[in-house]
Amino acid sequence: MKTRFLLLFILGAFGFSSCIKDEPLSPEADMISFSLPASIMLSDPLFNRGEEGVTEVLITISKGEDVSSLTPEITITEGATIVPAIGIAQDFSQPVTYTVTSPDGKQKRLYKITLNSYMFYQSDFDNWDIYTNNIGTARYELPFEYSEGDKNKIYIWSSSNRGVALYQQYLEPEKYPVASIQSDGGKMAVLRTDLGPGNVMNIQYIPVVAGSLFTGTMDLTNAIKDPLSSTKFGVVCDYLPDRLQGRYSYLAGSGNYILKADKGSVEIPNRKDSCALYGVLFKVDETLTMLDGTSILNHPNIVASTENRYRGSTPNGEMMNFDIPFVYKPGVEIDFSKNKYKLAIVFSSSYNGDLYSGTPGSKMRVDNVRVTRK
Repeated sequence: MKTRFLLLFILGAFGFSSCIKDEPLSPEADMISFSLPASIMLSDPLFNRGEEGVTEVLITISKGEDVSSLTPEITITEGATIVPAIGIAQDFSQPVTYTVTSPDGKQKRLYKITLNSYMFYQSDFDNWDIYTNNIGTARYELPFEYSEGDKNKIYIWSSSNRGVALYQQYLEPEKYPVASIQSDGGKMAVLRTDLGPGNVMNIQYIPVVAGSLFTGTMDLTNAIKDPLSSTKFGVVCDYLPDRLQGRYSYLAGSGNYILKADKGSVEIPNRKDSCALYGVLFKVDETLTMLDGTSILNHPNIVASTENRYRGSTPNGEMMNFDIPFVYKPGVEIDFSKNKYKLAIVFSSSYNGDLYSGTPGSKMRVDNVRVTRK
C-alpha cells in the first residue's frame, strides 16, 4: 500500500512538471456496470471474463417478464465508446453483445449479456462458483442453481462476502465468511463469524464480520457506512409459501460477545450468540421493490413470515432438520393476478451480524433448503 501511494505521489509530481502536454488516451475498454430495472432483476450481474476478450454477463430475472424492449443502465471507461449505444432499448430474449472500444481506439472488449429466468423453490447448495472481482484482488465463493433443463447458471443468492471484499480483499476463498464444505454426496453452505478489520478508512468501525446468505442482491454503493440499507432482500414468488424446510447446524462462539458501539466495540461476557433463520413474503408496489436491513421484519408490505427467527446452538453443533410454517397476516388479501410478490430467505451466523456484532467463532451450516407451497 505504501508503494502504491509513493507511486501516486511520483506520478503526481511528474504531472505538475509536464502539465502543458496532452494526457495520453486511456487504453482501457471496460464495462464498469450494467443494470436493468430492479423490479425484474433477481441477482446482481455476474461478470465472467473468458477467453478471446469476451466477458459473459449473467443476470437472473423474474420468470414471465417481458424482456423484448429493455433499456439498461451502463457505465463504461471514461472516454470509451460502446455499440449498441447507451440509452437504446434492446431485445434481451436472446443474448445481446456489446462492444466497448478504448479511447485510444486500440482495445476492444466484447460483453455478452444473457438473461435467465427463475422461480425459487429449493436450494441444495451443491453448486458453487469462484467469483473474482474486476481488478483481481478478491476471490470468493458464490452458490448458484441451474435453470430448467440444467442449461444455465442462476444466481439468486447473495452473501456478506460481497461487502467483505470491499475492505478485506482475500485471494483465498476460504477466508471469507461464507463458503462451501463437503457434505454427504455433495456440498453445503457454511457461514462463519470472524473478527473484523476494525477501523476502515475512518468510514466505519467493523469489530465483527458475520456470514450471511440471503435471496436477493447487495448494493455496494454505501455498503461500508450503511450496511443495513445495502442488503436488498427478495426474489419474485408466484405461489403461496407454506413451510420453510431444510437442515442446519449452529455452534455459537465460545468467547465474549462483541457489540459494536458508536466509536468502537464493547465485549460482553457470558452472552451467547444466536443464528438467524427465517423467510418473509412481501408485496411489491410503486414504493417498494426490495426490502433491506431496516425493513426486513417490519415493513407494512409484509404479508407472511416465519417465526422463531433466532436460534441457539444445536446439540453438539450437529446437523438437524428445520420445518417452519409461514404465518400470514390476518385479513390481508393476496392476489397474484393483480400484484407482484417477493420471497426473502435469510441465514446468518450471528443474528446481529448486519450491525457488525456477534461472537467470533460462531458457525452455521445450511443444506437442502425447500419452500413448500400451499
